[in-house]
Amino acid sequence: MSFRKFIACMLLVAMAPAGALAAAFDAEGVYHATIGIQTPGGLFRGGEDGQFGLFHDVEIKGNGTYLLIVSDIDFGGEEAIDLIFISTDIPLTDSPIVFSDVTLRMDGDNLHKFDDSDENRVTILGVNTQEEKEFYEVHCINGLFEYPLPTHSISIEFTVSGFAYDQEMTIF
Repeated sequence: MSFRKFIACMLLVAMAPAGALAAAFDAEGVYHATIGIQTPGGLFRGGEDGQFGLFHDVEIKGNGTYLLIVSDIDFGGEEAIDLIFISTDIPLTDSPIVFSDVTLRMDGDNLHKFDDSDENRVTILGVNTQEEKEFYEVHCINGLFEYPLPTHSISIEFTVSGFAYDQEMTIF
């Protein structure tokens, strides 16, 4: 799927009413993820605003560890981040997917690593909240107001499990 088609799909997902686009999870399928960032002045997801930064999205191809990055950030005068999250097109319906070892970094520094304890867990809308969602959206919001805005990059590394196959190793 091209980047342009992925963005179009994510916009449709964001605007669709509950239940309109829901599909069953395919354990052999390939899915996509991007970083979402919300500031008091707007929401940025998957390069919707080319002025904001360069989004490096990923294809989720099986169980494994993935890295999302937004670089060359320009907050355009914003002073705070309200929310940072992983936005996916993985349906929640009948899905055994688990997100673990989620690490949030700003400007290369480890900001927060979420573990499985109750007080240090990522929020997965539709799974561990009361919000109705169609697709996995993993919120990494713990303590962000205590940190200055990044000047160069935000990254989220995470591990996904629940697929019927493992991610292939890439050798450079």
